[in-house]
Amino acid sequence: MEIPWKEIFKPDCGMLLEIRVYKTSEHDYQALLGMLVSHYNAKYVRDGVEQSDMPDYRVIDEDNDQISVLVRFFVAGVRIHVWFGDDAQMNLDLLPEDIDSPEKAKGIFQLMREISGLLDKRVLLTMENASADQKWSEQHAICSINPGDAAVTYHGI
Repeated sequence: MEIPWKEIFKPDCGMLLEIRVYKTSEHDYQALLGMLVSHYNAKYVRDGVEQSDMPDYRVIDEDNDQISVLVRFFVAGVRIHVWFGDDAQMNLDLLPEDIDSPEKAKGIFQLMREISGLLDKRVLLTMENASADQKWSEQHAICSINPGDAAVTYHGI
């Protein structure tokens, strides 16, 4: 089945989409950071200033208690931010209106596959919801990728 990328990434009044992974750990975050730096030239942004080096996850976690931090990278020209706040879940934000071609959509799906394979975890694409838990995210997932399965499962909007 063809994945309806235009429907998935349809702009929604500035609402973000989130790539979510649950049941994560400090080790998972460190693995993700390594992959993002090596594959996507990810940058650490500390209090609004891009840093020259990517610190260990523990440093980012400590910084996050004091100031605003994020990791920024681009996939097929689409800007993605990794936010930090809970070791047990990962949230990567993107603007749906930035995905305006099949190539960009494929890039996002490939990123989701890479994360799923790296962490051996289910990866979900959902609408932004700061208070979302795993149950909400599973019920409202737009699409998902399971570990060991390269297929994107479209759940509808």
